[in-house]
Amino acid sequence: MQIVIRRAEPRDLPGIRLLTKDEFVSQTIKKRFGALNSLSALIDISPLSLVATDVNDSAILGFCAFSNGPPPFVDFVIEKGAEEVESQYQSKFGAIAKDNWEFWLQERYESKDISIGNAKFLSYFVSLQDNQVAFLDAALSTLFSILPSMKHVCYFLPDVLTLFQPLSSQKFVPQPPTPPLEENDEPERMSPESSHNNLGLRKLKKKVKSMSMLLTLFRKPGGERAMAHLGDDRPVYFTEVQAKTGIAFAPFALQVCSKKDVFQTVKIRKGRVEDCDDLVPMFKKQNLLNGQSADHFLAELLESKNDSVKTLVAEIGGLVAGFMSLTNDVDQELLAKTFDLDAFDNLVKDVPPDILSTANGDHIKPIPVGDGATFYDPIALAASHTALQTSDPIKAALESNTAEGRAAAKAAALLAAQQAAIDQTKALQEQCNVFCINLLCIEDAHANQGIEFVKAAFALFLDRDYCVVTVPTGMPEIPMLESFTMVQPRYGKMTSHCLYILNRFGCLEKVDVRPALLTDCAAVEQLAQNLAAQDEILIRFGDSFKESESGIPKYKTFMAESNGQAIGLAVLKKLTFASTISDQFDIEEFVNLKITAFDNEHVLLRHLILNPLFAHQTKWFIEEIMRMAGISCLLYPIDESSKLDVSTRMLVGKELVPVKRRRQISYVDGLRDGISVSQDLPYNLQLTTSALLYEPKITINSRIVVVGGSDTGIAFLEKLVYTPYLYFSNITLISTSGIPSKPNAESFVDTKCYSSIELKQLGLDHYVRVIRASTTEFDRVLKRVRLNNEAFITYDFLFLTPGVQFFAANISEDFENVGGVFNLSPRNHESYINASLRLLGRDATQTGRIIIYGRDLQVFITTQELLQMGIHPSWILIVIPPLNTPSSCFDNSVVEKKVMESIERLGVKVLRDFKVSSWDTSPSMHLTSVTLTNKADKTETNIRQVEVFLYADIKSVDPNTFMSINDSCLVFDGLLVIDKYFRTQDPYIYAAGSVTKYSSRYQTKWRHLYYDSKEVGVKLAETVMAFFDPINLPQPLQDDEVLLRFTESKKIYAQLPGGLHYLHFDEPRLPSHTLEFMQATPTYGRDLVIDSSEHGYFRIHVDPHGFIRSLTYLGHREVPANNYLSLYGLNERYLNRLAARFDEGVIPDFVSFLSETWAYPIFHDRFTAFIKECRADMLKHEGEGIKDLILQIRDIGLEGKPIDEIERKDLAKQFQASADRTIWDAQIFSFFNYSKVCASFP
Repeated sequence: MQIVIRRAEPRDLPGIRLLTKDEFVSQTIKKRFGALNSLSALIDISPLSLVATDVNDSAILGFCAFSNGPPPFVDFVIEKGAEEVESQYQSKFGAIAKDNWEFWLQERYESKDISIGNAKFLSYFVSLQDNQVAFLDAALSTLFSILPSMKHVCYFLPDVLTLFQPLSSQKFVPQPPTPPLEENDEPERMSPESSHNNLGLRKLKKKVKSMSMLLTLFRKPGGERAMAHLGDDRPVYFTEVQAKTGIAFAPFALQVCSKKDVFQTVKIRKGRVEDCDDLVPMFKKQNLLNGQSADHFLAELLESKNDSVKTLVAEIGGLVAGFMSLTNDVDQELLAKTFDLDAFDNLVKDVPPDILSTANGDHIKPIPVGDGATFYDPIALAASHTALQTSDPIKAALESNTAEGRAAAKAAALLAAQQAAIDQTKALQEQCNVFCINLLCIEDAHANQGIEFVKAAFALFLDRDYCVVTVPTGMPEIPMLESFTMVQPRYGKMTSHCLYILNRFGCLEKVDVRPALLTDCAAVEQLAQNLAAQDEILIRFGDSFKESESGIPKYKTFMAESNGQAIGLAVLKKLTFASTISDQFDIEEFVNLKITAFDNEHVLLRHLILNPLFAHQTKWFIEEIMRMAGISCLLYPIDESSKLDVSTRMLVGKELVPVKRRRQISYVDGLRDGISVSQDLPYNLQLTTSALLYEPKITINSRIVVVGGSDTGIAFLEKLVYTPYLYFSNITLISTSGIPSKPNAESFVDTKCYSSIELKQLGLDHYVRVIRASTTEFDRVLKRVRLNNEAFITYDFLFLTPGVQFFAANISEDFENVGGVFNLSPRNHESYINASLRLLGRDATQTGRIIIYGRDLQVFITTQELLQMGIHPSWILIVIPPLNTPSSCFDNSVVEKKVMESIERLGVKVLRDFKVSSWDTSPSMHLTSVTLTNKADKTETNIRQVEVFLYADIKSVDPNTFMSINDSCLVFDGLLVIDKYFRTQDPYIYAAGSVTKYSSRYQTKWRHLYYDSKEVGVKLAETVMAFFDPINLPQPLQDDEVLLRFTESKKIYAQLPGGLHYLHFDEPRLPSHTLEFMQATPTYGRDLVIDSSEHGYFRIHVDPHGFIRSLTYLGHREVPANNYLSLYGLNERYLNRLAARFDEGVIPDFVSFLSETWAYPIFHDRFTAFIKECRADMLKHEGEGIKDLILQIRDIGLEGKPIDEIERKDLAKQFQASADRTIWDAQIFSFFNYSKVCASFP
């Protein structure tokens, strides 16, 4: 039977439990691996746990788990005695596993070649009998493949047992291919990644719930042919390692599976000319060489007599599987100028001090020259003698035949010798200390063993300490490069390649990690020297040796060593606010919080320092400190104190994954069941777990440049950065204001895409290079962007998301340049506020006017802001130009009337249907008066003493952005023209957001402006992800006129004059589809409206099926906007039968009704997923009562008729009488308890 293996997930637990359902199997597993208290805990904390499934992934056929040290049942038996083997243990990590188990093991067993860095332990194995040998073989091969440094898998067999199958079985040999099927035979269903010669991880792509859902293809190296030579002498998987004599108590037999016995490893040798025949097909298969000259090119490399060029070949079972070409002829100077290689001595060798002192002339002493002359300084004498200025100074000095001349000759000779020494030393100083990889080709099945090439390469170039390789930015990172360190380009340098570097010492064994000692203080000071966070590091290191009130130190510290020298430091902090972090960050995407406890555990990473030569061992360093600290999860909060610690942020950037923020429930008065809700944590959080460390994380080096910090651009960046299995190393955001922080959010229209605290927790500035500038040119030929400071930024893909802004140039370009005229945009906020503040202190009789001009909602927000500042209402004039759309910005006559009445009561004057026709300025070109013309009767009104003119009418593209687009010959028709997949006519330039419009071939009025900006950014990222994600294979694009579908609501929140709070969300619709128009359609549904002077105006639109599609609130009470936004798309019956209660007249006020305790679980961020899960369970339920009920509802739905009230009540009675009703009651109770909306809930 064909099997497929993949990482184990929580959803596999029911299938795994079925394997141990039989009592005999359960007791057998218990004897072999101890009594587990939780299979889910084993999956959660194991660095690698695997399941075997059928090709349809519908049945679990086997499960196994590996650990980083001896499983807990081992030290339990040793502590308690062999008679208690069957007792349960509760510890997730054994004491032996957290300690130096290598020393412990070598004390008891003859296991000199087993170390912490090259061994894992089999902690659980169960499988169906028919597949157990194949599964074990595939599982071991998978482990050795994805962890190339592993050489052994150990298992502790209780001494009361004998080694069992499949551990005692001989090496598995795949069966030969199945003979061709007869015509009447049914073919077995096969996955496209599977074959009869392959067992491994299936390459699937699902919606990623957790990293463990990402699967990679694993091929059995060499396949059947590689094992053919073994015959009947195949090795068994596990063999016993002898215990040392004299051990008083050894309750286990140590069984070890060695990599060399079950896994085909590569053998590296020098290339030979005869290898050419084997290499050419491999090169052509990978499209590395094409054409007639391929054979000759390889042959020339292989038979090259040039000492600077070397070739290596990898063999598997006697067959060629890889090739590498290397050279020591490297342009070191160019590399040093382009990349920041200061930490690597700029790839030159150090010169011994004795050679340097000789070269500096320290050995030269004054010499006697005879003829009564005294000692002379030879350099000064030779320099002063005029005869030495000739072409041959020594000959000229001798020809002078004087004592002075002879002395000068001797001095010149010494000077020449010294100069030669200087030249020689300079040559030594500039001696290149690097070789590079020119060409690499290796079969995919053995790509993880590519580092073996590099180890052999260092043996060829004994005089070089560094190996480098450059790869194009558009090429995904190959497995070999995970052992290298990527070097960043120097500031201002443009390059189309990435540089990877590896030091000779980095190829050696893994660094040693141990708990820090107080005697390490001097080493820590040296490691922290010149770091910005030096003081904090030293203080926390000292605190790690001080006891706290609880008796446990606040910090734990660990040292990394190589050859006895300290090369790294890690500082962990005890976490005391675990619930706050789990409430605000979606840690449950990666960690089961029911299993993993954080409180009072040292899980917060504060500092991580590692010598740059060993930076590629960061993952191993993290793995070791987690093992020694006894934790399965590590958190890294990038708070204010972490911003100085650049070293830590750079090291963990790739190894940890960012954690998304969770939507928070807004509680009345900030109290949850009488207890104050924790304040928002204003920082970004990263995380890793034992399992995540071994998940494939693909590095994408493509140069991605995003122009514009709009909500669309931020959402696009968020989607890229928060894809957990991808690491984008080269993203640049170009924006005049950088990543928006929204410090004055209440001063502008809030689209409810990102709040200030959400942007802080998003932390994009930690993952994206931000350039505060504007663009002046897009060079599509050279693929670069010119900035306003004349700098250039190169790109592989360019994404334009600048948005549109208010520009008074829509009135007149000359008018915009007049002093006192301001556009109402965040970048001008400080300027127009300062200009308006000059009017403060004047009484109502003094002159001075502020005109706020426009039809946008921003006009009313700015009016409220000016009034709050203390500006007298009589100095403010609102001018509303004629409408260019069927309705106003409110699209609700009731709301508009209430707002205008509030403005009138405040004493602010409003002019409708007026446009600016002319203006006057002072000699200093400052605005003094404005003439307005009425559209209807053409009458003119002149407004004098105008000091400030605020424009908020028509939004357009920034002039610099427009010039960049126009000069690059991108199609621009008022807005940037794109197709439905965000593409411009340049295949490397994409655009999204309000700056765009669809091509005329679509014959549509829809624009991105009418959709939720955040959803547009996410759709853009999903569309282009295929270019970067090698797992998400590109899908053929349907080039038709059907636009992509956007479903998220369009949201607006604002503070309006008179202290009014305005909230509105609605499904996407065209401006022509006004509220009045929609209400006239037969499929509109109904509006639930409460309008009173006490409670304000509250409208909820429910469609014919009962789903909430729109909500509008206007009132003096501040409402929990985020709570209400979560109601979009929910059925009103979830809201305690909202429509029915409204019709009964028992809801006098929607705000109070939705603030009751019963509503809080509905606002929970997991509620939507919960009801989907319940619905899925209901549809697949096999109970007869509920099954009949579902069939009845389906039949009614097929008829297309609404359910009348009598029939509805009858169906409800059937459901209430169903025996399965208690199941859903239990689910609801469980969710309510999980949501923690009430602290006192049982």
